[in-house]
Amino acid sequence: MEIEFLKLMGCGSDLLLVDCRKQPSVQAASVGVLASKILDRRNGVGADLLVLLSLTPEGGPALRTWDPRGEETDPSSGALACAARYGFDAGFARREGFPLEQRSGTVQARIIDSVHSRLTLGPPLAPDTLETIREIPNAPSPRTITLEGKLLPYVAVRFGQSYGVFFTSDLAFHGSAMASKIAAQDDFPPETQIGFVRIDSREALRLKAWQRCGAPDRGRHAAAAVVAAVLQGFSDREVFVHVLRSRLFVQWTEESNVVHLTVPATYIFTGTYDYVEEKQQSD
Repeated sequence: MEIEFLKLMGCGSDLLLVDCRKQPSVQAASVGVLASKILDRRNGVGADLLVLLSLTPEGGPALRTWDPRGEETDPSSGALACAARYGFDAGFARREGFPLEQRSGTVQARIIDSVHSRLTLGPPLAPDTLETIREIPNAPSPRTITLEGKLLPYVAVRFGQSYGVFFTSDLAFHGSAMASKIAAQDDFPPETQIGFVRIDSREALRLKAWQRCGAPDRGRHAAAAVVAAVLQGFSDREVFVHVLRSRLFVQWTEESNVVHLTVPATYIFTGTYDYVEEKQQSD
């Protein structure tokens, strides 16, 4: 089976998108096996995610995503932004604002211009209680972990996943080695993703994102970083976040308490992939 795909990039991650209106047979294939092959950077095309875009019964765009291990996952913010960009361009949605359906619900998307898509992530949540975080009156206090005999403070915010935001004046030495040490500590919550943040000004910050397995969702990392920075009095509510050669824009609205994330989504190239589905042997 020859599969047509588009390669796009958003939030520093790349993905392969298949339009299932044109190729409905792809949905009937063993998509997990396909994903593990086509996403392989050595023997396949190579990308962080495989995205299948189809129509809902109401006629809107719906997406499902798989990672290089062949496991179905919730789409990253980069995947959502790219799906919104292509969905609008290809006529899945006829209005600039529309819902994107994913397996865990819907995300509201809006096309800003020829490059940028805006995602509504909803209110920030406290990871433990799932209560809505507000700057006033219930702003959470920083947490601490013990690392090499020292207390390290961080702010925990949840957008689908939990994110631990560590503020630093120097991003040069903060990376996977430091993140691995933090994640290994008994007093650090498991399944919490880690971000190191440097404040450049009240309207700009820089982020290094780390995830235990797979590519980090840098968009939601950025949203958590801005919420944490506002809670600590380091930034305003509208902030540009620089992460891995991407410039994201995060807005935490005071009235509605909702976070909006604006992401550049870029077309890289189109191509075809010759996929031979392995036949299962009968007993």
